[in-house]
Amino acid sequence: MDGCFWIVFKGGSMEFRVGGHIYSVEIIAEPKIDIDGREFRGEVCTQDMKIYIYAPGRDFWGTLLHEYYHLWQIHTPRTKDDDEAEADLFATAASSLIRDLMSQGYDLNELMEGKVERETRSLKD
Repeated sequence: MDGCFWIVFKGGSMEFRVGGHIYSVEIIAEPKIDIDGREFRGEVCTQDMKIYIYAPGRDFWGTLLHEYYHLWQIHTPRTKDDDEAEADLFATAASSLIRDLMSQGYDLNELMEGKVERETRSLKD
């Protein structure tokens, strides 16, 4: 599998706090198909408190960040067409993402290199 890696969570899943809730990441085996027959690689489910990701290789991070930002959009009231508010939301979401990853024992440099096979701590502890 040249140039590819799979995310392995030992001792739990990757978790994120968004809107007073804790969402966990679940890797799915196959992409989901929408009602128009289009394939998509990620989905958030507020009922299950999950971020579902199908993204082999380095697509994982782009897909995860895309879905993670959707959660912030769902849980944060916004003013339409307000660039400053959107930039503030991005800054808050990015800061929270980094804080959550670090509190679970992830090394950000290793994550960017795809080295994530490690024991993790839960945000619920």
